[in-house]
Amino acid sequence: MRVIKIIVMLALVFALAALAASCDSTDEEPNGGPLRTEPDLTGTIASVQPIGDDGVAGTVLVEAEVSTEDGERTDKYVVTVKDDTPVFEQQGDDFERISFGELAVGHQARVWFDGPVRESYPLQADAKQITVLEGSDTQNVGLGQEVSLAVGQSASITGEDLEIKFRQVVGDSRCAIDVTCVWEGEVTVGVELTDAGSTQLMTLTQPGPREMYSTKSYTEYTLTFKVQPYPEADVQISMVDYRLLLTISR
Repeated sequence: MRVIKIIVMLALVFALAALAASCDSTDEEPNGGPLRTEPDLTGTIASVQPIGDDGVAGTVLVEAEVSTEDGERTDKYVVTVKDDTPVFEQQGDDFERISFGELAVGHQARVWFDGPVRESYPLQADAKQITVLEGSDTQNVGLGQEVSLAVGQSASITGEDLEIKFRQVVGDSRCAIDVTCVWEGEVTVGVELTDAGSTQLMTLTQPGPREMYSTKSYTEYTLTFKVQPYPEADVQISMVDYRLLLTISR
């Protein structure tokens, strides 16, 4: 009889433990849906690097603003995304599963870590899940009207079947203010043009002098542009701070 009581008590303990575990696993929906807990990292995707090898889809560089006693600083994390890492896009209360290839510079991202953060610069971590926020990143402007675009934002030209997106900063070697350089340098940005449903990539390059606008032709249009901010000595420009000042005219 005593043995039976012990067996019954052990069964009850295991049952209660299983119930507690199921109650604690409320961060993920039963169907494998998105995590609902607070993310380990919230920031802006500054670059996307596809890999596609050894089970790794690629990495994303996420920049996050952190408040400190001395003010604010930008922390950078290189986050590894595996082939089986869930990636979602959130639209209001709805979540849609997307691929790694749909992640883009300028996306506001929430990242859950899988394991510890590796202390380096930038910090490194593996992603358990990434959720990006869908938003209205397209501005409507007319021909001849200047628009300011952050990385990841787009401009749709009113009355024209034309849209342009500021995809990335390819390189910035402009000579900083109050620094003597043998070369004035230049800044190159990548844009995506969608014209009548056809999409193509283009680079825009602006020489160093900060007062100058540059121009580039595209079919019957002229793109007049300038990249801000201009570099200052010992000041690193964060990817989220870049702006493309752009005017499209005929």
